[in-house]
Amino acid sequence: MSSASTIRLVAGREVRERGRSKAFWIGTCALLFGVIAVIVVPAKLGQHGQRTFQVGTVGAVPGGLASSVISDAAALGGRPDIRAIGSGTQARAALDARILDLVIDGQAGVLVRGENIDQSVADLASLVARDLAVQARLQAAGLPAEQIPGLVSPVPAEVRSLIPVSPGNETSKAIVALGTIVLYLSVAAYGGWVTSGVLEEKSSRVVEVILAAVRPPELLAGKVIGIGLLGLGQFAAVVVAGIIAAISVGRHLPPSAPGAIGLIVLWYLLGYAFYCSAFAAAGAASSRQEEAPTVAGPLTGLILVAYLASLGVQSNPDGVLARITPFVPPLAPMVTQARMLLGHAEPWELPASVAVMLVATYGLVRLAGRAYSRNILRFGGRVTLRGVLRP
Repeated sequence: MSSASTIRLVAGREVRERGRSKAFWIGTCALLFGVIAVIVVPAKLGQHGQRTFQVGTVGAVPGGLASSVISDAAALGGRPDIRAIGSGTQARAALDARILDLVIDGQAGVLVRGENIDQSVADLASLVARDLAVQARLQAAGLPAEQIPGLVSPVPAEVRSLIPVSPGNETSKAIVALGTIVLYLSVAAYGGWVTSGVLEEKSSRVVEVILAAVRPPELLAGKVIGIGLLGLGQFAAVVVAGIIAAISVGRHLPPSAPGAIGLIVLWYLLGYAFYCSAFAAAGAASSRQEEAPTVAGPLTGLILVAYLASLGVQSNPDGVLARITPFVPPLAPMVTQARMLLGHAEPWELPASVAVMLVATYGLVRLAGRAYSRNILRFGGRVTLRGVLRP
């Protein structure tokens, strides 16, 4: 049997075994739920988070006042709930009971509680009082009543920015943040799978049976590829769920979304190949399943450092950190896609970073394959780093 066929068989075995595990499905469901919640919950809170001002009116309300109050409340980021109150005494009682925020007492003015009043209520009361004064003066000047509302609540003029703001900037930031989190969680989780899988086979001596028919490099390659394919399928499910959730809350994906997703997938593959080969070598350097967290700890910590570096790049995409880290292989998978998607990278940076990452991954894969081949059948204690790296 050729090496390619052997690797394909090992990869298929990993997909079947891992794909049937409860841990995989629980993790997938948790990840899908988290992504959907991150998209849907803020959108729903934004829809229902408007401040509602409780406004009462006493006596004859000047014509067109309701439209003025609506405009004033909208300027403060809210909306009014206007209701008629029978008398001034009832209005004061409603204010004392905090049923109403303010009361419009005909042409007499605006009544508020005065104690521990919200600043937004005070601002609305000032705007309504101004509108009442303007209406009274316009009426005294003999202006027809039907023309007064349009003068008191005119259509606002256009507000323009001195520095143009890109409409898709916030969306790009959201894609970067979400993509970085998914990369961090997936590489760390799948790396742990590789380590625990290697240790499980080694500690149970199953690997001795497998290696009777499969060479160590083929077993390593099949294991890494199989778990990687499973992770890619999980990643695709997350992307589809995120797109459906965004459409369901009325958010439209920018035209750059397919390219952004492709870039994240590229760095997922590069990051996975780089880290998971190291995880496999680390697993082969131990003999017991209980040692998996200790063995994988330094690599998991390195992934965390890469994630923190990505946060620094997101906060300052033109800083020194953002310019150097795309060419540092352990950090590149997290930071390069952030700098690219935020639009601060030079055209040459992506191919240069990918080339550096490919060279580093090739060297690490060869080193990991050699370490895996030498230590997978070695029992009775952990192998030192010098023993793993020994030529």
